[in-house]
Amino acid sequence: MTPNPNGAVTNDYGGAPFFPFQHSPLSSTVGVDRQRIAGIGASYAFSNITVNGMFTNVKYEYRDGTSLRISDYDVNINYALSPSLFFNAGYVYTDGQLHNAPGDPRWHMASVSLDYFLSKRTDVILSTVGLRSLGGGTCSARLNMFRQTSEQPSFKNAS
Repeated sequence: MTPNPNGAVTNDYGGAPFFPFQHSPLSSTVGVDRQRIAGIGASYAFSNITVNGMFTNVKYEYRDGTSLRISDYDVNINYALSPSLFFNAGYVYTDGQLHNAPGDPRWHMASVSLDYFLSKRTDVILSTVGLRSLGGGTCSARLNMFRQTSEQPSFKNAS
């Protein structure tokens, strides 16, 4: 294996939401040395219902000797209420393990949505997402696509 002084993951991701994928949990100046990704999924459709499941495993090895492994367990159901209206419900459990760094990030995420197709290429989606962090120490989960509107935390750490 050839050393990668700039890190395996550099400009692929941008901004704060992707910080753990670019830098060590101990230092923002230490990049990723190696990234490994594996996953498998399945889908089964019957009548108006489609059930999907997926497992992914990602491991980041940082240049300071720390590492992060994240395993996602994902299941979701899509139900066609009509040819243009769909109900979707999903659940994801994320189990993270840090090596040579404090904390183990874990969280539950659930979502429910209604998807209405106005045309073949245009739809309107009404969606809600719930997220609960379980990681100890400095670990937390964040919904970066939404702006926090109050001083209250969006979720609590249940460690």
